[in-house]
Amino acid sequence: SFEGTEWAVKNLLELKNARRVVMEGNLLEHNWPQAQNGFGILFTVRNQDGGAPWSVVEDVTFRNNYVRRVAAGINILGRDDNHPSEQTRRIAIVNNLFEDVGGTWGGNGRLFQLLDRTSGITIEHNTAFHTGGIIFAGDTGPHESFVFQNNVMPHNEYGVIGSSSAAHGLDDV
Repeated sequence: SFEGTEWAVKNLLELKNARRVVMEGNLLEHNWPQAQNGFGILFTVRNQDGGAPWSVVEDVTFRNNYVRRVAAGINILGRDDNHPSEQTRRIAIVNNLFEDVGGTWGGNGRLFQLLDRTSGITIEHNTAFHTGGIIFAGDTGPHESFVFQNNVMPHNEYGVIGSSSAAHGLDDV
């Protein structure tokens, strides 16, 4: 709090309705669970009050960034779970460094989370130091055209897991 006013901690960056975005060369740090679950970066399409069903997050490049001291890494939502929206598609997460994800920052230490039918997500050439699983993929439908390659990160508790699926190591997928 500051001067008796409580602050709500949510996330470091969130795209709710965005097209053709490049985020490059940034330092994003210090995020923990409080008013939200601790993911530092969110690409979560939102038709905020139900009046914009054309809302979409698409053609986003997140590259050469340094994300550190966060409870969890990146959360990607395929479709708004409250109101109609377009599908989140063509997100590239490339050549980033994730350090100190989870641990003392609380949260689940999860690196990437994909929920509700994403399309065209590419996670490539990233390096991470985290305490939780690498990928959690919600199973409300398929995540189409998903690419995960040439990344360096510890296996930890889980490699890739779905909300009602058995855990697998990346070499088992």
